[in-house]
Amino acid sequence: MKKNLLILLVMILCTSAINAQDEKGFFVGFDAGKRVISEISNKMVLYPSIGYQINSDWSLGIRTQIDFSDINFIYLGGYVQYNFLKFNKLNLFSEGKISLFYPIPGMRKDMNRVTEVGVNLGASYELFKKLKLNLRYLYLGYCSMPYWDLNDRYPLRVGKFILSGSLPRLQVGLQYTF
Repeated sequence: MKKNLLILLVMILCTSAINAQDEKGFFVGFDAGKRVISEISNKMVLYPSIGYQINSDWSLGIRTQIDFSDINFIYLGGYVQYNFLKFNKLNLFSEGKISLFYPIPGMRKDMNRVTEVGVNLGASYELFKKLKLNLRYLYLGYCSMPYWDLNDRYPLRVGKFILSGSLPRLQVGLQYTF
């Protein structure tokens, strides 16, 4: 009896492990967006990321920012992503994130570190078995920017909590899972 139960348990574990292999793994991502500094200054921003797909619903990762503008910040962020709605190859997700923006020493003396903690919304479309097209847009959360900067950039805010659907929040990119 014990032998039969052990064999059954091993078969169940092996079956679930084989099924789970298709849904998880390490990934690399590369998103791009646009930084609007003024009416005449629009620059591209790149967001490389690495992470781990835990299962078909959950993933976590870290992201940095390569900014080709004159803002001169170092950006680091971590995120947890949850796919809340699935249609065949299309997933809608929410992404809980924390982001830290540090001014490059000697470049920006008028700014301190900026922190954001909030939620992004997005969608992903599976182009091929391990390659996804991602779109991120809309942000709801806390931003520690000075009030005068928040007033100009985010008119939909209460204190330092903002709802941002501005153009710099739009990111489009690819994600490959190994």
